[in-house]
Amino acid sequence: MTSQLMPKIRVTVLYFAQIHETTRKKQETMELSTNTSIKDLVSIILTRYPNIKNIKNVKISVNYHIVNSNSNPILKNDDEVALLPPISGG
Repeated sequence: MTSQLMPKIRVTVLYFAQIHETTRKKQETMELSTNTSIKDLVSIILTRYPNIKNIKNVKISVNYHIVNSNSNPILKNDDEVALLPPISGG
């Protein structure tokens, strides 16, 4: 009996501001199953970097478009996902 491998996709995740400081990375490439949604990806990221939970009002963009919090699109190969915390400054 041979097990079939799940098809995989690669996405690039970009981290900005406080999220970059928390992860100590500007970006990383993740290999995910083909049916991975934005919510699934966020769950994976929060497992790797639990301190991100402390950052409020994070926006998520996929390929330069902000994703509505009510939608949960499935990611595609070569998507670019950015985690955008609120901007502060003066």
